[in-house]
Amino acid sequence: MPRMIELKSIYKSFGKQQVLNGLNLLLEPGKIYSLVGGNGAGKTTLFNVITGFMKLDKGEIKLKGIRIDRLSPITINKMGVTRTFQDLRIITKLSVKENILLDIFCYSGHNKYFSPRFDCFIKPFSPSPKFPPIFLN
Repeated sequence: MPRMIELKSIYKSFGKQQVLNGLNLLLEPGKIYSLVGGNGAGKTTLFNVITGFMKLDKGEIKLKGIRIDRLSPITINKMGVTRTFQDLRIITKLSVKENILLDIFCYSGHNKYFSPRFDCFIKPFSPSPKFPPIFLN
């Protein structure tokens, strides 16, 4: 199966606090994943290192076989990987879809992601056996 995102031996710490400790993860295209864990488990840190907002201490991240862990967040965004932030500064008069598209457009400078297929990414989601969660502890 082709690899969409591959993480190999990911390490990230803050001082003496090891947050990501040798994480290996393979995300395949066409599947939906959920990331579940308690406060401080490393969920946000994982998204930050994948999207380039934080640099790894050690390890390697690849997107479709291309190493991205040394790239800027803007470059990673232009490759199709983006994120939202926990501090929700959204425009309340816009729909969820419009807020996400605005974020993509502001970071990448284009709207190539606007298509009818985009709707499948923002439908309500709850984990099930068909969409197994990824647990961090």
